[in-house]
Amino acid sequence: MSELTPLEQIRRAEDEAARRIAAARRAAEAIRREALVQATDLKRQADEAGRCEGEAQRQEIIRSAQERARALVAEAHRRAEALRHQGEIHMDMGVRHAVAVVMGQGEQAEDV
Repeated sequence: MSELTPLEQIRRAEDEAARRIAAARRAAEAIRREALVQATDLKRQADEAGRCEGEAQRQEIIRSAQERARALVAEAHRRAEALRHQGEIHMDMGVRHAVAVVMGQGEQAEDV
């Protein structure tokens, strides 16, 4: 076997280095592509999670508003019923007073 000259040894070393550099570039490119795929997937997952969370918050706000509206309507009904009841009492008293005045008991109606 013949020994290689220093120039041939340098060329072989350069060739080997070039192969290693090319392999490293291919590996780096594969890693970059995989990272891009993962980043895209993570972004999609984050977007979906954000939409779900936003939808959940929106639903909670709607539920809370509906609950508050029901409470306000119930309170309005309660107040209206109380006012109606008071109106009936005052109406009854007014009718009794009017009847007393008409029947000639005006002075006594003041006491009613």
